[in-house]
Amino acid sequence: MPLEPRKEKKQIPEGVWTKCEHCEQIVYNKELEENLKVCPKCGGHFRMSGRERVAFLADPKSFKEFGENIESVDALGFSDIQPYAKRLVAAQAKTGNKEGCLTGEAKIEGNAVVMAVLDFDFMGGSMG
Repeated sequence: MPLEPRKEKKQIPEGVWTKCEHCEQIVYNKELEENLKVCPKCGGHFRMSGRERVAFLADPKSFKEFGENIESVDALGFSDIQPYAKRLVAAQAKTGNKEGCLTGEAKIEGNAVVMAVLDFDFMGGSMG
């Protein structure tokens, strides 16, 4: 019996699948989003940005940010391995936020709320 030709592997577009750090299973990103960034296989929680958290909690299009012009500064001139000012610039570039806390008014199930959501990707939610 002759050998069958080897089939080419299909290329999977980047950003379609994520490997769970908890159970090491491969999870379809759309399924992960629909499950609020909780692994449907093991229940492990994935990190979520502050803006993602707001989007999951608040009623659609109800969030009105305030304090978006408040920006962290290095008032103490702190430095360890890397100057704090340099860390701030990197955190701002990484998250697109000026500060570690996202604040605003929204509605949750029609109820008016004020939200203050820390973004761990901004230096662990550090506020200046």
